[in-house]
Amino acid sequence: MRYHIECGVSISGSYSKLTANEFSPEKLKQRVGAAGQRRTLQFFIERKFEVKEVEEELKKYGFKDDNYNRVIVTWDATEKARDLAAQEGIEIWYFPALLHDIAKAHKEHRTYYIDDTARTIQLYAMASEASTDK
Repeated sequence: MRYHIECGVSISGSYSKLTANEFSPEKLKQRVGAAGQRRTLQFFIERKFEVKEVEEELKKYGFKDDNYNRVIVTWDATEKARDLAAQEGIEIWYFPALLHDIAKAHKEHRTYYIDDTARTIQLYAMASEASTDK
């Protein structure tokens, strides 16, 4: 299975959840409204998934309408956003759970990673199981 994954993770209390609030392109242009607009499900649909240029680029890599899933990675989501995402055929993956799963996999498999991000997660996972009483 192929995945078109978009990530919108915020730990800010006001913007940590993906919402089903109405998306406004005009508010997206305003400094005070932009962050909230980028946390709406409709923002991802209109600005990330259903963009002609993006769809054309995905086709170059073999993505067709029926052979991939659309995914949004977020810190959390409102119940309404989860329901609407399911209706739109969009999966929601939760960043804290993903990070936990990645750290768990790194604890179980001691492969050396040269990728800085993967290596940092691996080192964090290893450090979290080490004794801190030194």
